[in-house]
Amino acid sequence: MLTRARDNVAVPTLVVLILLALSPLAITSVTAQSVMVVAMIYAVGAVGLDLLTGYSGQFSFGQFVYFATGAYIMSSLRINAHLPWWLALLTAVVASGLLAAIVGAAMVRLRFFGSAVGTFFMGAAAVDIISGKHLAHWTGGSNGLPVGPVSIGTVSLTTGSGLYYAVVTGLAIAVLLCVRYTKIRAGVAARVIKENEIVAAAMGIRVFREKLRAQTIGGLVAGLGGCLLAMNLGYLSPGSFDVSQSIELFAIVAVGGTGSIAGPILGALFFFGVTNALPSGSTSELVFALILLAAVVFFNRGIYGLGEQLAGIG
Repeated sequence: MLTRARDNVAVPTLVVLILLALSPLAITSVTAQSVMVVAMIYAVGAVGLDLLTGYSGQFSFGQFVYFATGAYIMSSLRINAHLPWWLALLTAVVASGLLAAIVGAAMVRLRFFGSAVGTFFMGAAAVDIISGKHLAHWTGGSNGLPVGPVSIGTVSLTTGSGLYYAVVTGLAIAVLLCVRYTKIRAGVAARVIKENEIVAAAMGIRVFREKLRAQTIGGLVAGLGGCLLAMNLGYLSPGSFDVSQSIELFAIVAVGGTGSIAGPILGALFFFGVTNALPSGSTSELVFALILLAAVVFFNRGIYGLGEQLAGIG
């Protein structure tokens, strides 16, 4: 996972986004488009995790907590506070970022796998909180929570092509935010911290602040992914969010290629494409695990790194 962070990722990422936007012209199967929608939703969170891991060198196995935060706050504000969907979405994304900042303030002090273990157990605790009685009025507890319809005029954003392009737009926003981060001084500082925190501190970089900034942006992006996931699911329940999904995000980033922004998008498409192609059952899970293992072992720079190698760059 400690591969170098790329500088020039804007053009490759833009190409991937354009291809995704044009895909419905060639891929007309409703099932295939549904798989791509889920893949792109996960890609939103994976891009944020890549910024966290690939660019600032921090580990997190709890990113799906921010997915759940975004999804539940957006849905609850619409059901209980009767807010318009766009205001509920913005509030949910900001709340996810604030939660990430609060959690990150404690986690960034833990080094390497201490942070990974801490965020893993945070994810497990979040599932219990969602399904518990104390927040049942807002989350629906074990009964779950309906997601209100989302539309612009007469165009529904929860089904069909409306949902597809809403997710493409959300992914583009996440990519724009993360690519912009890699270009500014904070992103450059984060890469120095990833290489050596002592050297970074000696250069005058405020290590804690920059690591916390990366945590916050990762949480914002994951919250946006959660809102998109809620729109796709139509109904939320504790079973919609699990610790294993955070691990899946981590696998997506690893297979796609860390420090590339576009890599996690490719990793998500690969992950869900293979999952959908395999028949359900324990045998398919074993085959999928072997495929992931082979991808990590033989292409340790990820799909993006393999593309660089074939193109004769990197």
